[in-house]
Amino acid sequence: MSLGFAISGKIPKVSSDPEIAILDLLPSFFEDRKLFRLLLAWLHVTSELIHIERLNTLARKLEPRLKVIMATVALKLTQQDRRWNLIHESMKKSLPRIKANRIEIPEGYDNPFLLSKNGLDLEFARFGLRLAKLTPEDSKKILVLRGVLAANGWLRLRALIGSNFRADVAYLYVSERVKGPADAARVLSCSRDTAYRNWRSLEDADVRKLLKLSA
Repeated sequence: MSLGFAISGKIPKVSSDPEIAILDLLPSFFEDRKLFRLLLAWLHVTSELIHIERLNTLARKLEPRLKVIMATVALKLTQQDRRWNLIHESMKKSLPRIKANRIEIPEGYDNPFLLSKNGLDLEFARFGLRLAKLTPEDSKKILVLRGVLAANGWLRLRALIGSNFRADVAYLYVSERVKGPADAARVLSCSRDTAYRNWRSLEDADVRKLLKLSA
């Protein structure tokens, strides 16, 4: 993934879709605690560049246990970026009535020693889950924002235009990852009107001559 994780390897030529990457990494809570903590660290760096409305729409399709994780992650990020409260509240409302003990807490999260040492994770506790405070991975494992933007052209355009559908359509248009506005609407999960309106304005401005961007 071209997200800006400070790990060895070549940067992929195609920039990762930021919101899809977040959703793809949510199951790591159950499978790979270190990777999940890496996601938290990355989100602390890129929070303002995440398209909250789009992520909220895409997250509605998550299974219930992942909605709990998404809601908790959003709650943690609300402390630095109030926009995340939209996702937190949306996930809470869309959850069916489930008991906390139906969500299996991975081994080690509720270790008594870690609980006494690090304290209770207050955000997870809001959903009835008792586990030791879960902190982001060391910030050294994530590139600084400049490095993240160098690794991901999609986020780079958001830094220029804003975290909105205009920037997202612009990225798909300039990188030529889709054939037209209908494809852009499908990829972005936005209305065709939004995609067509922004696509036409980009064509009128002949933006490809102004912005050179790798896929």
